[in-house]
Amino acid sequence: EKSGALSFWLGVRSMKSPMGEFKYSGLSSVALQLLAIPVSNADSERVFSLVRRIQTDFRSQLSTSTLSALISCHLNKNAKCCEQTVFPESLRTNAKKCTAEKNRGTPAASSDA
Repeated sequence: EKSGALSFWLGVRSMKSPMGEFKYSGLSSVALQLLAIPVSNADSERVFSLVRRIQTDFRSQLSTSTLSALISCHLNKNAKCCEQTVFPESLRTNAKKCTAEKNRGTPAASSDA
């Protein structure tokens, strides 16, 4: 459902002059862009908080794509598709090995070679 302000400015945007030209396209465009600005920054603050929880000192070298995937998984954790995800045993084994080696302070050797 459209809000009153949104409906109003969409109506203004569609107004035409007798010549068939849009009368207030610039003004309505600015107004519609202003209506798109969030009232609060709570959503962005939640994402920054989530990033701080995911990217810890132990995970300081996560690539942007990995961090993005982890954030996406967290934000969509209640989606049905995530419940059916099965990770290969080799991935779980390698992850455990890397974690153990990281905790001991030794470099992890990948078994994917």
